[in-house]
Amino acid sequence: MRLLQSITRAALPALLLLLPCAASGQAQEHLKLADGTVLKGNATGYDDAMKVVSFTTTDGRDLLLRIDELDQQSAYMLAKSRVDKTSATDELRMANFARDIGLYAHAARHYRTALKLDPSMKADIEKEEAKNRSMAAVWAMAQAKEAADKGDLPTAERYLQAIVQKMADTPEAAQAAKYLDEYYTKNREARDDHVEAADT
Repeated sequence: MRLLQSITRAALPALLLLLPCAASGQAQEHLKLADGTVLKGNATGYDDAMKVVSFTTTDGRDLLLRIDELDQQSAYMLAKSRVDKTSATDELRMANFARDIGLYAHAARHYRTALKLDPSMKADIEKEEAKNRSMAAVWAMAQAKEAADKGDLPTAERYLQAIVQKMADTPEAAQAAKYLDEYYTKNREARDDHVEAADT
């Protein structure tokens, strides 16, 4: 785990706060990291550009944590608890945060909420949604290939179907469709060979 300690607010370029600064006396929060470590303190912000969360511990350390250092669900729930659910801007930032930590389905829900709250943001939201689908498709394709390499073809098929059905505008969708066609063709040929063998 790499923690950048003793970082001042001034050292954070273009810090876009998703989480409002912790007020004096605010109840401490718990943030779980990917390696199982639990930090106590308060999350104070999220930098969209750097993909880092700033966190002040109870012993006074100011930390910058890369999103790949965080436990996904812990980070998501902490951030979600701070979102103004009446703010389309907050929902959009929350969607981007969920996307960046790999929670693509959660991100999609926040994008839909943001659009309902402020339809005038449609262009910006659709741009970010496209990024979400693209990242989700890359991830799902990797999962499909991993499952196929292990011989778990049903799981690989489910991932490929999800890409085709839910991420149709991505390059991975065409690739997934090709893999599915090949898979179904082999299955049909195998069934035909089995039937022919049974008839002889």
